[in-house]
Amino acid sequence: MRERRFFARTELAAIGDPNEVMSYPVPTEWVDAYVASRLCPRPLNAFINVAPVSNLFGLGELANPFVAHTGYDTDERVAALIAKGAGHPAAAPIGAERCTFREVDETLGR
Repeated sequence: MRERRFFARTELAAIGDPNEVMSYPVPTEWVDAYVASRLCPRPLNAFINVAPVSNLFGLGELANPFVAHTGYDTDERVAALIAKGAGHPAAAPIGAERCTFREVDETLGR
């Protein structure tokens, strides 16, 4: 029956800017509790700085939180991540050129 599946895995993606106070990752515990295991779910949490960082009069670097919240639709990396995924050979080239991917196994601490 496995070979007849349309999808081998269900990716649950959360894309956020670290400067946005409204973004949060998809925790593995949430996936385990609320998503059917027969869907072979895998959470993908991507953090992309969509808001440009500026120097605030020598006081430090700051990104506009409003731009961090609304800038996803104009960032080509976000579109590439949604369309092609990340961290595999068929991913969009812009991801490899302008992003660093780190796969983390959250189950190691359990």
